[in-house]
Amino acid sequence: MSRLEAFAVEGAVDLTVRTPGGSVTVEAADDVAEATVELEPRDDAARTAVEEAVVELRRSGTRAELFVSVEHGFRVGGRRGPRLTISVGKGPKLGVRIRVPSGSSLDVATESAGVTATGSYDRADVRSASGDVRLEAVEGEATLKSVSGDVSVERVAGKASVNSVSGDAVIGTIGGPADVHSVSGDVEVREAEASAKVKTISGDVRISSAKEGSFEMQSVSGDLTLGLRSGSRLWVDARSTSGKTKSELDISDAPASEDRPLVELRAKSVSGDITVVRA
Repeated sequence: MSRLEAFAVEGAVDLTVRTPGGSVTVEAADDVAEATVELEPRDDAARTAVEEAVVELRRSGTRAELFVSVEHGFRVGGRRGPRLTISVGKGPKLGVRIRVPSGSSLDVATESAGVTATGSYDRADVRSASGDVRLEAVEGEATLKSVSGDVSVERVAGKASVNSVSGDAVIGTIGGPADVHSVSGDVEVREAEASAKVKTISGDVRISSAKEGSFEMQSVSGDLTLGLRSGSRLWVDARSTSGKTKSELDISDAPASEDRPLVELRAKSVSGDITVVRA
């Protein structure tokens, strides 16, 4: 039997989720006066965990802290504002569904659960060992990690740090600096407003549209592709041991002095191709 809890909140909350397996689905929406949490058991162990869950709302002055603990107590301190915490003990698999106000923060750690978060968050820190991670929008900083699952986020307005071992990583738009690492998965950044550093071993890397800043792209056997946005200038230092290096654009050996956004590309590959195209 599933369990549904609702808590009156005023404004955005800090949301923390800890679960070993199953799924985590979070929705951030406008005009939300209640934070809702639904726990649905996926196996026998989870049924017991849901039944014994402790849910508590604490208020201290204008601050509210909401805790949802399954199997054992869990608390994260040191953060400002209202806080929503969910802790799921090791072993059971649950379907966790949450609805919070827009602008809430997101902190999720799981072993195998897939994580999907729709809506807009002020910051996000999501870590999964084997589950996929999918986010819609983060207005501040985002840190996303997965070992074997895919990672995708539509928009990050601030700094983005993305790590994946064997899964693919796809980022729509990044407003701040980006640091992306993958071992065998492909990496795609569709629009980069600032600097980016992307490294893979065997995966391909594609930055479809770069506006300005320093772009470091590195791979051993994967192909590297950079798209230059119209109106931006380009300076390149590209080296490939056995792959081809080619460009659709005129390339200078030193930054030009024109008053236009400058993209500085430093690309290295052992056997992969390096290509510069028009965005």
